[in-house]
Amino acid sequence: MNLEYRVVRTLAEKDAIHKLRYQVYCVKTQYLDARDYPDERERDEYDPYCTHIIVPIVNDDGVEEIGGYVRLIHYNRRGFPAEQLSPTICTPVKEDTVESSRFIVSPSVTGQKLMGEIMITLLGALYTECKKSGHRYVYSVVEQSLADFFLFLKLTFRVTGRPSHHMGGKVYPILMDLEEIEETLSKTNSRLSRFVGKPVEKQSLETFA
Repeated sequence: MNLEYRVVRTLAEKDAIHKLRYQVYCVKTQYLDARDYPDERERDEYDPYCTHIIVPIVNDDGVEEIGGYVRLIHYNRRGFPAEQLSPTICTPVKEDTVESSRFIVSPSVTGQKLMGEIMITLLGALYTECKKSGHRYVYSVVEQSLADFFLFLKLTFRVTGRPSHHMGGKVYPILMDLEEIEETLSKTNSRLSRFVGKPVEKQSLETFA
């Protein structure tokens, strides 16, 4: 099963991702207070500086829905949100870096195999879109379980600061170097290998002021 991803472009898709984020963070996990989002759409001040990515799937009724979501936060005047959690982090040139956050598999998705494929496709999308935009480094804050999944897929990273408490649990700031990952995956049979080494057309960088 090889799923595909797409970058969110339409207002309808943008509205759908905010609804999904509300369902995950305000209803399912209750990490965020639903009373702060009376329109039942979770947004924050970093969304205008993001590339939003979805993995669409077709449900049992034959209707397309969002199976997974992740956003890539481009360097902007607000900095990266993870810097608020780990102010002592050491990152490369920030213009070469994006932050990955809101890594979500929809609560409506059932079955470990499908969930795994959605997560792999989101990671492949992250890699591909970074290559297109010329970014080398990906910064993120992850739970231990997600870090373990990265290691299972042979995604190399380094921890850049102390753990902190965020979104209901302990999280770790990590930095991934896409060039190191390319080298590692070129020598393995990781399920992410299908994304690595494929030619991509570089796009001009958007201005995130």
